[in-house]
Amino acid sequence: MIYVLIIVFYLFSSLGVISGLLYGVSFSKHQIKQQKLPKKTLLVATCVFVFIATVSGVSKEILSTKSSLELIQRPGGELTQKATYAGFKKELEEAAVERIKEATDYFKAAERDFSASRYQDAANNYQKSINVLPTMPCYLNLGISLSYVSDYLSAENALYAGILIAREKKKRDFEGAFLENIGNLYFDQWRLEEALKLYRAAFDIFNKIGNYLEQANTYGNIGNVYFKQHRLQESMEFHNKALDIHKQLGNPLGLAKDFLNIGSVYFHLEKLEEAQKSYQSALKIFLQICDRGGQAYTFSSIGNVFCKQGEMEEAIKFHNKALDIHKQINNPLGQSDVLSNIGSVYFKWGKYEDALNFYQMALDVCKQIYNPSGQANALNNIGVIYFNRRKLDDALKFHKAALDIHNQIGNPLGQAIALTNIGNIYANQGKKPDALEFLKQAQTIYLKSGVSTEESKTADKIINQLSATMEKP
Repeated sequence: MIYVLIIVFYLFSSLGVISGLLYGVSFSKHQIKQQKLPKKTLLVATCVFVFIATVSGVSKEILSTKSSLELIQRPGGELTQKATYAGFKKELEEAAVERIKEATDYFKAAERDFSASRYQDAANNYQKSINVLPTMPCYLNLGISLSYVSDYLSAENALYAGILIAREKKKRDFEGAFLENIGNLYFDQWRLEEALKLYRAAFDIFNKIGNYLEQANTYGNIGNVYFKQHRLQESMEFHNKALDIHKQLGNPLGLAKDFLNIGSVYFHLEKLEEAQKSYQSALKIFLQICDRGGQAYTFSSIGNVFCKQGEMEEAIKFHNKALDIHKQINNPLGQSDVLSNIGSVYFKWGKYEDALNFYQMALDVCKQIYNPSGQANALNNIGVIYFNRRKLDDALKFHKAALDIHNQIGNPLGQAIALTNIGNIYANQGKKPDALEFLKQAQTIYLKSGVSTEESKTADKIINQLSATMEKP
């Protein structure tokens, strides 16, 4: 088409020039009489020729701009085709559209997997989206998904890659979200001081940009760190700060989670009535907003209170309510937690066979959804059952399996607990040097983390006992 327009342009331009020249020539009367074309006809023809040439010229330029190729002369005068900027831009736009569609399709697939608790599949699809077109949302969700399958190193790499983009683009909201989720990652690994530092950095950002909701959530995260550090009064203080903001914002979900957290603090302070009251406040809100997951977690927390009070049948009843909901909403992670809780109730009840069955079910669920952290905890619980039944070789096998997983995923507290249990078994088998070796490794981790647990106290006690007996002549 463009070649036709070029020919038309040059042809009618020439005709316009010729007719214009003829129109401008002065003729004698005799010459005028001999002309076959009147002067008016020449004027009209000139106008028409100029109009056609102009239109074809403009059309040529427009088409040339839109065209991917244009005709040029080589130095020797030959004609050839050259790519245009329009062609370059068009191909870029087409490629961008294709990449955007592909990245979007992978992201949507990942979101479906995430909603169905298929976290490893979700992580794979988020990564595919990133491979096509790196985006902050994909890096954030990839990190979260990987943390849910205890792939802590890969999760950390993804979150730090995302935060670099957020800082480069000066997206403070995303920067805060990345800091918060890296804090969550460290929290899950019991790297509590590092988590606390990141939560405070995230809070500073949310404070500067005026995001009150995230300020409240970060207060809750800080409260959870203090809770794990057994700094219960400070934990209560921060959960109440979160509660106050959620009240001001009128955020029922935030309020319910705050009541749940406050109830857990009261539970560990042995203030069971206050704990039960907080849990009931949380449950009331979860019922009002139809949050089935929240209802399930609250039922399980209420079950823990009944277990602490020695009301085992009531405890089992509430844990079963939680288990039913997790099954209905297809939350296998929640199911594994509740199965472990039911196993713990039976363990404290002295019904070891029932406890073993529920711990095994929890282990099976964790294997199905690839939750190595949950697998390690279940293996540890099964090992404790065998230890209490004096099947020490079986107990040792399960605790070593738990230790292997904790080593693989980099969970220091899990490693310390497994080392303590293994050391305790060796001590009971009379293998004092082996016992001391494992217990001292555990003690080093406890001291480094600054965490005091029942297991850390057990490790200190056995080390002192073994050291004392080994020093005797």
